[in-house]
Amino acid sequence: YMNNISGSMWITDTRKSDSPFRTAFVHYSQLPVGIDPLNLPNREQIFAFQLVDGEKGIQAIEIEEVGHYFS
Repeated sequence: YMNNISGSMWITDTRKSDSPFRTAFVHYSQLPVGIDPLNLPNREQIFAFQLVDGEKGIQAIEIEEVGHYFS
């Protein structure tokens, strides 16, 4: 997920401290109906979700697809 908007958008490695991106655990059973986990990650689907501290660190819950970009 995108944590902030910055001039470092090209740094996609979430292990880098200057990357605006972070990772969150998502169990496939939490994905909306019709979303194939084998097609993730991709840059064409846009999701809204809540972030919580879970057993596995930051976890995304209440996930819904809010947009789909076709190039």
